[in-house]
Amino acid sequence: MKQRAAVRAALRKKRKALVSTPERVKLPYLRARRLHLLMSPEDLSAKSEVSKSTIARIERGKTVGILTAVKLARALNTSVRALESEPPDEWFVEYDRPAPPR
Repeated sequence: MKQRAAVRAALRKKRKALVSTPERVKLPYLRARRLHLLMSPEDLSAKSEVSKSTIARIERGKTVGILTAVKLARALNTSVRALESEPPDEWFVEYDRPAPPR
């Protein structure tokens, strides 16, 4: 039994090294995408099952866990990568600037 546990632990460690996903991400374009879709923070909260305070914190530039980021991206019909790093094109307007870097 101890040998199996050691093998499982070694496999988990190897898998984690191969698939490196960030545990926390910033979503600087969350607010811009939300406003483009004419959604209030309350609407996004209800659709994504993420609290309004968490949404407000993310829009102020704080980091978020990857699972929460996926929930928000699905609610906004986009990808985490688009909310994280791709500047919006047709829906970007002057007041939709991303949160300033900290």
